[in-house]
Amino acid sequence: DALPIFETDTQTVINIEHIPSSAGILICGSHDGYVYALNGLNGIELWRWNCQGSVFATPVVDLQRKSLFIATTNGRVWCLTLCSSPSEQWHFDIGKPIFASPAVSQESGSIYVGGCDGVLYCVSSEGKLLWTFETAQGQPIFSSPAIWSGTVVFGCHDGNVYCVDQTNGVQKWARQLESQVFASPFCYRLAQGLDMIVVCTSRGSVVVLNLISSEIVGSLTRPADVFSSPVVMHNYLYVGCRDDHLYCYKLSPSSSTSTATAASECG
Repeated sequence: DALPIFETDTQTVINIEHIPSSAGILICGSHDGYVYALNGLNGIELWRWNCQGSVFATPVVDLQRKSLFIATTNGRVWCLTLCSSPSEQWHFDIGKPIFASPAVSQESGSIYVGGCDGVLYCVSSEGKLLWTFETAQGQPIFSSPAIWSGTVVFGCHDGNVYCVDQTNGVQKWARQLESQVFASPFCYRLAQGLDMIVVCTSRGSVVVLNLISSEIVGSLTRPADVFSSPVVMHNYLYVGCRDDHLYCYKLSPSSSTSTATAASECG
């Protein structure tokens, strides 16, 4: 059995982001309204930041620009300088709670974040609003955006998966699924060079889409809700389910069409 090396108590729920370094720094967002930086080897607190609102979403690190992004339930996105004594670079308020983690473009440094107002916001690396995209019914976005091949893909409470242009927010497509999408989509590329997306719904559906056409090329259903994000690695799909199981599927090209992907459960 695994034994704890250290314990840190913030008195409430935490969400963690790891910063790759020799010290293994952990950035922990907490419902107590603080973000904590901990030494990953011994749990010693390095610093804390008062976000003035609960942090439900996992903080996001941009190592290239040495920035830390934090979204709060009071509708604020913080950008902090990532150092031993952090300072505010800027903050941006959307006015509605944020439960989805921001996504950062490695090329431009722009930030993409969805709010409970059903709007996806694109904010520059300097904290200026670049564009917004409004979902069809204005329902909350709990799904963290995925950035892939010049697009931003995210799910919504209205049951749609949306794909918009990364530079201007123009909708490329929306695919209606059978229930709400809480989990973040996962994008990956097949050996043939085809870009695909895996999306999970709150009713347990796991759906594979073609990124370009939004065509559903494979799907399966789990026996319970799925709120966690799927992961694809080395042609294997991993999905956590509320039946207390982690499922693994082997992805393989269908023999009938090169754009289809079939999944078989690993034994």
